[in-house]
Amino acid sequence: MFTREELEALSDRKLRNLCRRYQMQNVNSTLSKNRIIYLMTFCQTAINQFRQGKGLKSPGLASIEALAKIIEQMNTPTDEQKGLVNFSLDDDRRLEGQDGIDQEKLIRLGTAHILLEKAYKLLSE
Repeated sequence: MFTREELEALSDRKLRNLCRRYQMQNVNSTLSKNRIIYLMTFCQTAINQFRQGKGLKSPGLASIEALAKIIEQMNTPTDEQKGLVNFSLDDDRRLEGQDGIDQEKLIRLGTAHILLEKAYKLLSE
């Protein structure tokens, strides 16, 4: 993804920042050369690790089906509930008293529902 020329043109500080940006904790070396090598090879290393079954793995069909059951148990939010969740997340306004407490619960459930649906769609492809 990065070329040697592209990386060699960067300052040591920028190389360090790139390593941090892509969450590369394994680059403990203070040598720019080691950072450059790591940045040049991390993409292919990640793909090879995936192919070898290291790190992230696809869940089995039973797990994906369990996720679908959780989504089904949560039910579908009403249009008004979706609206309140989106409004609350966008505007950060809260109701008073028990309404505010229930609003927070609804926000957490609504957010979880959205994320679970996204996860299900991603894992089902």
